[in-house]
Amino acid sequence: MPGLLAAPSFAPIDVTKLNRPRAVTEEVVVGKDLLELLAGAMYADPLTIYREYIQNSADAIDLVRERGLSTDDPLGVVITLDRTLRSIFIRDNGASIPRREFVRRLTAIGASGKRGKGLRGFRGVGRLSGLGYCQELVFRGRADGDDAVTEVVWDGKRLRDLLRDATYVGDLASLVRGIVEVRVVPPGTYPARFFEVELRKVSRLRGDLLLNDESIRTYLSQVAPVPFHPTFQLGPQISAFLRARGVQEPVAVTFDGDLEPIHHRARDKIAFSEKLFDVVHSVEFLEFLGLDGEVAAFGWLLDHAYLGAVPRRLGLGGIRLRAGNIQVGGEAALGPLFAEPRFASWAIGDIHIASPQIIPNARRDEFEAGVHYAFLQDELTILTKRITQVIRDRSLARKRMRTAQFHLGMADQWLDHAHEGALPVAVSVHVRRIVDAHIKDVQHEIRKLSEAVPEVNALKSHVRNLTVRAARLFHDEEARQVGPRSAQDKAINVALRVILEHASSPQAGLAMSKRVLSAFEIS
Repeated sequence: MPGLLAAPSFAPIDVTKLNRPRAVTEEVVVGKDLLELLAGAMYADPLTIYREYIQNSADAIDLVRERGLSTDDPLGVVITLDRTLRSIFIRDNGASIPRREFVRRLTAIGASGKRGKGLRGFRGVGRLSGLGYCQELVFRGRADGDDAVTEVVWDGKRLRDLLRDATYVGDLASLVRGIVEVRVVPPGTYPARFFEVELRKVSRLRGDLLLNDESIRTYLSQVAPVPFHPTFQLGPQISAFLRARGVQEPVAVTFDGDLEPIHHRARDKIAFSEKLFDVVHSVEFLEFLGLDGEVAAFGWLLDHAYLGAVPRRLGLGGIRLRAGNIQVGGEAALGPLFAEPRFASWAIGDIHIASPQIIPNARRDEFEAGVHYAFLQDELTILTKRITQVIRDRSLARKRMRTAQFHLGMADQWLDHAHEGALPVAVSVHVRRIVDAHIKDVQHEIRKLSEAVPEVNALKSHVRNLTVRAARLFHDEEARQVGPRSAQDKAINVALRVILEHASSPQAGLAMSKRVLSAFEIS
């Protein structure tokens, strides 16, 4: 049509004459900056390096258990902090790495041989996590049958210098060769089998976090595969549940010189403040099926009063996700699945991933997206809705308990003051009605409380005692009471009722009532 742009015309294309795709034949360049990402930028929390190294130690210790290898000392990991030299040593007596493979495996990047073997670490990048926080990173070890100790030393200072050097043109392999040295050390006093990571001249950051044993202990109590504390009453029950589902035995992680290892964060008491505590009553075991009908995850949830968000300083709150008994993400991992994310930190528990289709991402702060993980999240959402309802129900129950206890306290006070001195009949009748009203309010709250609330029986018992006390104290007051016969009597009766019902305290109300009666010379 006139005034409109004509539609463009295209010449037909003969697809049979298009070039077929070909493989890339040009040189593929992997630059030096990749190592900087792996060594310093993958993890937001510096303490993550402890998780990465202990994760590898746990795999090595599991291999010793599976192969039935002999060991002189109990299997475990020992952490040594040398604040004078600013060094960290993390040593285990697991399977270690044979000398013939030591250099190749500890200079490889992203080429772990663990993938597909059910082990915790399988990407081959976590071991370099410490490189961004020290001047030298040393891997030292000796396997059964080796006559010497092998060391692979990564020079972190040299690495940073080369990364800043704009004129350096070497590829990743050349960079590694330029910053890594290999040494063979006489066995000396080293154990016959061990593996050790040493960080030399550790960076000082966030209040010297990496050399703060309390911060490390709290962190590892949450993320590492450590045992429950012997005093945690539900520990044996939960351990048996996990063991029956194939979770490997926990690993003893100890600071050099400590008598006890680090323990799992779970405990019997939750200290909200110096005066406010909650107590764990029991444990609920959980199981979640996946898309294929097989168990995708299982776990446990502690039952307590849900008084509020568990303080972060305790490192206790949240339902944590775990793969290989190593934590993935943090205490708010299930936060997005709660209608109110704040409730995520009110609960305490662990969910262990069992499905091989649900895999942690490289940073272990979340799982890789996929249909299996999405399906599990839908199942977990059902759990979070149930927890939310429990939180609301128990919050309402506490409110009803406070109301009931208030009325019980007021009834007790009125009866105590009535018992202390003989009351005029005109006063005692009103006091009896006030006490009865408080008892009635308590009974109203009791009817709304579930029988499952532990304090209900105590409330009922208290009400029975109050009823008996009131009956004994006022047993003949109704019979003695004579209705007001004059306008003055009626006015005094109304005044007494108003004074007593609106008094700030029983003591004040009774004192005012006696003054009113005294003024009219009524007794």
